[in-house]
Amino acid sequence: MRAMVKVPVPEKPSEALRSAIERTFEATASSTAGTRERAVELLDEVAKRGRDVRDQLGKIESSVRGRRKG
Repeated sequence: MRAMVKVPVPEKPSEALRSAIERTFEATASSTAGTRERAVELLDEVAKRGRDVRDQLGKIESSVRGRRKG
């Protein structure tokens, strides 16, 4: 039979959970900041393209309406 390795157990399970969550946040904090910045950049690009499309559609609409009158 194999001997089991004993892992030290904190006094309270809630402390162990809190510690694990804190370690996870610390380990991913720097990568999260980069991801957030990239997401903001992508959203800005989507918004810019949306404005460009709206402007183009406005020009097309004006052109079509102008042809109807003339």
